[in-house]
Amino acid sequence: MHLTYFFVKELCRELKLKYVDFQIIDSFTTAANEWMLEIYKDQQVYFLQVNLNKNFNALRLLKDYKRPNHNTIDIFSQTIKKRIKNIIQVPFDRSFYILLNNESKLLFKFHGNQSNIILLNQHDEVVEILNKKLDKDNSIELMEMQNQRPEEFTIQNPIEFLENLRLLDKKSKQLAISELESSLNPQDWLINFLQTIENPKIFYFNENDISVSLFPFNSYNLTYTTALELSSQLYFALNYQYFFTIPKGTIIREKELEIKQLEKQINSLNIKKKYLTENGNLREKADVVMANLHIFNDKERKYNLLNFYNNSVLEIELKRLEKPQILAQRWYSKSKNQHKELDHIDKNIGLKEETLKAIQRLIVEIQGIDSPRELSKYIKNETVKETQNQKPYFKTTHFQGLEIWIGRNADNNDELVKLGHKDDLWFHAKDVAGSHVLIRTKQNSKISHEIIEYAASLAANYSKRKSDSLCPVQYTQLKYVKKRKGFRPGQVSVEMDKVILVKPLALGE
Repeated sequence: MHLTYFFVKELCRELKLKYVDFQIIDSFTTAANEWMLEIYKDQQVYFLQVNLNKNFNALRLLKDYKRPNHNTIDIFSQTIKKRIKNIIQVPFDRSFYILLNNESKLLFKFHGNQSNIILLNQHDEVVEILNKKLDKDNSIELMEMQNQRPEEFTIQNPIEFLENLRLLDKKSKQLAISELESSLNPQDWLINFLQTIENPKIFYFNENDISVSLFPFNSYNLTYTTALELSSQLYFALNYQYFFTIPKGTIIREKELEIKQLEKQINSLNIKKKYLTENGNLREKADVVMANLHIFNDKERKYNLLNFYNNSVLEIELKRLEKPQILAQRWYSKSKNQHKELDHIDKNIGLKEETLKAIQRLIVEIQGIDSPRELSKYIKNETVKETQNQKPYFKTTHFQGLEIWIGRNADNNDELVKLGHKDDLWFHAKDVAGSHVLIRTKQNSKISHEIIEYAASLAANYSKRKSDSLCPVQYTQLKYVKKRKGFRPGQVSVEMDKVILVKPLALGE
């Protein structure tokens, strides 16, 4: 965790020195869990930007910022025009609060994925919170947070002391214990370590894993003179990681997974092709069986037959109670489509190999993206392409101002039933397989007989009775159509239905 108790303490101290007596003039969100606070004093304007997304707890101060005209929401409006009276850290916690001149408080709670900003009134009652998903923060007790007991500072056992020091992050503990173990005087080293992190003069940053230290460990390669300066760098690094490094890596991993899946599919197709090829011509094998019917008997199931087409041995095994004539007939039937199957496999392999090469080229293109803006543009373009190429979820049409849905297959029929409204009218050709059809009714809308006939005709057309001159179609409100446990895809039970006899009608007719 980059925001430890000790680092938050220094941030709080520096904020207090610089921004007490400033007046709040604006407070708004710019994105999920991102908040801006505009403060003003003596012609000086600053913006405090805080981001509390998961793994992205950071804040920074900006001198210039223009509030966007859209996608911002006012929050903590009761703080507007209030003056900052004090900035106080919660003892032994990664939290601090801004005390305003009306005794209300803005509490900054940096607790990882439970981080939040909370407005409390003068009685410490919660008024508003930034992240409304954290319901527990609506009943947070500031007094309880402030009454936390300090840790016992005894250094009789330095390593045990460090291991139990909950105010320190995991990485700093590991580094400190490592140096402590190699120290000639562990107790003196520990005293120096504690004094340094309690009153740091220089702040250290590791840009490789985006971590902060108040002690000069060798792995920290950048130094800063103030906590606020480092906090701004930390915000930039986390922002870059959160909006560029992580999503770019995720996209590449997804593409690499697609490649693995395609390679697996191509391998399976090649195995199937090899099997079909190596097992020879099924018609020839059937001929061999038929030419040797005289040697088959009811006792044996395995036979070695001479393949007179290539002078090889054909090994066959009959299933229990299977006649050789039945096996030969099955092979004759399969042989008719064997060459078609091989052609289909070759075509499928070719298409998948083309797709694989296209994804490999795309990965190279993504790896060449070197800025968050360029990545955002790529993601937006890909989303547009996906939307343009995506087929409508259901077949849809309109009649007399009402939308009609038509299921595409059994699974899609289930989704249609799931997503429809209970008052929608449901149609299905009676006693045969077919698409579910739904008239999307509006509240209090009257359903005419013409639209019922039209929807029923569509249900008849998208069924096994599409070639009949007339087809019976059942219909009812969707609330009487039930998908019960154990039903096959597309299977439903229907109550309170009526039946109408209609002529099948395709869309557009």
